[in-house]
Order: sequence, then C-alpha cells, then structure tokens
Amino acid sequence: KMVQRFLREANSSESKVAYGLREVNNSLVKGSAEIALISEDVDLLYVKLKCKKCENESEVFLSSKEYHERTWIKNPCKRCSEKDHDAFEKDIVDYLADLASMSGTDLEVISAKTEEGSMLKSFGGIAAILRYKI
Repeated sequence: KMVQRFLREANSSESKVAYGLREVNNSLVKGSAEIALISEDVDLLYVKLKCKKCENESEVFLSSKEYHERTWIKNPCKRCSEKDHDAFEKDIVDYLADLASMSGTDLEVISAKTEEGSMLKSFGGIAAILRYKI
C-alpha cells in the first residue's frame, strides 16, 4: 500500500515525494518525511570515517563490495591528507531507521520479490512520502 501511495504521489501535480539516497537522507534529517521506504536488497553501508591523525570525521555511503575491497581507504582526510582512518559501518536500513526514529518518520522495508518492490527499485530502492511539498 505504501509503494502504491508513493507512486500516486509521484505522479500528482502536487508531488510530495523524494527518492534516491541523497534526497531521502536530507528529508529525514530535516524531518520532512512522513514515511520512508527502502527495498530490502539495497546494497549500501553507511560508513563513518575518523582520521587517526587529526580525528576529523566524515561520512560516506558504499556498497558492501566497495567497503570490503577497502576502496574508501584511498580517500585522504580532507583536513590533514592522512590516509589512515578508523571506520564504523552500519547497514543502510539500520542507518535510515535511526534517522527515521529521530524525526518521527515511519520506515517500511519492502520485499524485493514483490511487484511493488520492483517498482521501488526503479527509484533507486529508497524513497519517501513527504509531509509537505518542498
């Protein structure tokens, strides 16, 4: 029902939706999302990096393959250019659930095996129905 509601909203002239990781993340941070939707098979990790030299923190979103291949390690610290980081990872569903709970947003995990899950996947697998038009 939620995916169908999202699709109706997306097709309306007064569209109140966001989709894609960046837009949904921003809507959760701002508290403008009423309901967030994520496909159960979205392969992303939220990774917080902390520079071992200057303790500067940065955040990135990586596929599990990128994370395990340690491709993120090539990115030097933006403050001191050090390449040695501590990394703290969290599954994208857990990350979005934490953001959703802080902003009073419901998070629905949608099975990828359903027709609605396939439709959601065409929007990047992450979407939100907003409380108001931005």
